[in-house]
Amino acid sequence: MTFNTTGLWEIWIKSKEHYKDCYASILNGTREASVLTDLGVTIQTSQGFASSITSLGTEVYGKWASKVFDDITATDITATSATLPGSIIGLTISNETAVQSYSVTTTENFIQGSSTGKARVTFVAPESGNVEINFQSLVDITTNSSETLYLGLSTNGTTFGSGDITGTQNSVLVIDTNRDGSREMITHRWVLTGLTSGTSYTYYIGADASTNSSFVFYWGGTSADLYYPPMVIEAKALPAATTM
Repeated sequence: MTFNTTGLWEIWIKSKEHYKDCYASILNGTREASVLTDLGVTIQTSQGFASSITSLGTEVYGKWASKVFDDITATDITATSATLPGSIIGLTISNETAVQSYSVTTTENFIQGSSTGKARVTFVAPESGNVEINFQSLVDITTNSSETLYLGLSTNGTTFGSGDITGTQNSVLVIDTNRDGSREMITHRWVLTGLTSGTSYTYYIGADASTNSSFVFYWGGTSADLYYPPMVIEAKALPAATTM
């Protein structure tokens, strides 16, 4: 809009595309030909496009409305405590340049490599207090005997057995004879309920087996073309209506 000090003003409309029609109307106007009122503004006819406005002295510019949102603020979802079921609230991916390995013994202990540290995931509990922890890694079978591999969770980062979570020590792989040299991709999940919303938790992954050195976890080795898949530990928010 452009205007001057005598009360004269004009509204100019700029099209964002070429050769477009413009439709204008006056609110609170009249359609009665016999009734004339001082509308204060007149719609000009037969107007052509111009490259710029003809200023009356002062200009005030509006802003095009846009349906593209630059930012969305949601009170139910935050970076520290997601409440939407299915949201990934913690993720650890171990994929070092050098190959990492851990030979499982008969004593339950942390899965860890020379440079990886202990297999773990940290997250802030969602509003529901329910979380699913997913674990994935490659394991090499080094025996021809019938053996069993176990995985478990612990909250103690110093001594695994001191923080065992009841009910999470699970048998995840049972092999028969003549399996030496074969490999399996282990994928296992645990469901935790009753956690305190907004509280930070760290869960460690441990393993043991029925016989020493029957199973060896491998991951990483990205310096070579053919390397082991990464070890992945993921924490995911679950809905409040989660039953066990």
